[in-house]
Amino acid sequence: MEPGAYSGDEDAVEWSAGARPPGGSDVFEVRPARVPPGAASIVDEASGAVIGYREDSGGVWMVWDLDGALVEIGELPLEAPLLDPIDLLSGGLTGLLRGALRGAARGAAGGAIAGAGRAGVRALATRTVLALHRVFRGLIGPGSLKFTATTATRMATPGRHVPLHILRLAIRHGKQMADPQGVLGAVKYVAPMWRNGKQYTLEVIVRARDSTVLHFHYE
Repeated sequence: MEPGAYSGDEDAVEWSAGARPPGGSDVFEVRPARVPPGAASIVDEASGAVIGYREDSGGVWMVWDLDGALVEIGELPLEAPLLDPIDLLSGGLTGLLRGALRGAARGAAGGAIAGAGRAGVRALATRTVLALHRVFRGLIGPGSLKFTATTATRMATPGRHVPLHILRLAIRHGKQMADPQGVLGAVKYVAPMWRNGKQYTLEVIVRARDSTVLHFHYE
């Protein structure tokens, strides 16, 4: 952290942007502790953001949202489905969301939510995706988190930008510490963060009285 990066007296400004960094396509992630480490990330291609997690284990599939809440659970069918739920996520939800599972998760998902036939698949996929999307939209929408002129500039700088919902997740699920510069009323949050699959440590320092981000940094 740069010495003297903030004083704690800076004016608060609003910041609003999408999940992608400015001019880039990086995928960021802060995973709640309740989500198993081996769960696959569910990525919304429209925003480039992780919107949930999925794991298939012991004949059961489970889906979690970004806050670590269990959204769906069910038994894996014995046979492959006639209709791949990934196709429904890509085009069957009236353009709401284009879903994609990372790595081997696509193959696992093919047999995961198709046990009740085509109508059941569509209803279950819709319910699951809408639940994930609702939590994600709540994180990127207007809220109480503000910035200083310095941190707002960094939010607009490729290579330093961290999506708004990732900062909010770090504050919700990260480890809380005292501010290293001793600013009265400031709190430091530390959380593991992934960018394009590589792990970093994200630090966010927030002025508690008005939820203003005084500093953020990852390495």
